[in-house]
Amino acid sequence: MSNSKITCIWGSPSSGKTICALSLAAVLAQEKKNVIVFSTDKLVPALRLYCPEEDIDSSRSIGSLLMSGRYDDAIFAHKLVPHPQNENIAFLGMAPSDTYITYSNFERSHVVSVINKAAQLADHVIIDGVSNPVEDTLTLCAMELSDVVIRVITADIRGLLYLDSARAVYNEAKYRFDSHISVLGNVHSVSPVSEVMSVSGKYDYVLPYSPEIENRYIAGELLCDMKRSAGRRFEKQIRNMAKGIEET
Repeated sequence: MSNSKITCIWGSPSSGKTICALSLAAVLAQEKKNVIVFSTDKLVPALRLYCPEEDIDSSRSIGSLLMSGRYDDAIFAHKLVPHPQNENIAFLGMAPSDTYITYSNFERSHVVSVINKAAQLADHVIIDGVSNPVEDTLTLCAMELSDVVIRVITADIRGLLYLDSARAVYNEAKYRFDSHISVLGNVHSVSPVSEVMSVSGKYDYVLPYSPEIENRYIAGELLCDMKRSAGRRFEKQIRNMAKGIEET
């Protein structure tokens, strides 16, 4: 049985879910952990975000594998796109040529099979989820099956409204909504953090917005070893989060 840790990250739009996922991957990789980051976002094909400077053709898309449900080790290995700066990180996702209508919804059994296969190959599988899990089989499955579920929202009225709506939709016991790690993401100096917490309670982590991190993210660089104040505060939170996941 695999000892891999599976972590699902989901939450409100523009809360920094993908940056959180990539940052966790980077700090875990520094500890020599093998990490696979997995997304099936059809609106924003993730492989272009993860590796913006790489030439990624349609054959690397995880979509065809998820549709057929049939693959061998060689096919699965071809779908893994290595991080150009760290051999301990690899990505599974949709290719730049994919669109929202390229593939229909993926069958749950196929998604679970790929999650389990990834868990056999890596110490950590991080599901880079979407904001509307009912439209993404991967995120919905991961909310049930993951060892750790991290919910990220923005520190504003939109985040609070999203939280109320999501709580109503995912209130079944299998989603363990109240057990999720709660995160305020993309927090600016003017964000009403205290007001948000007065309404929805305290959060486990607060991730400040950092131009340094955003610039590295856009360039496809590793999101660790930050030099500036906001970036270092962000990274400290991520390292604490990674430690907690390791101890789960």
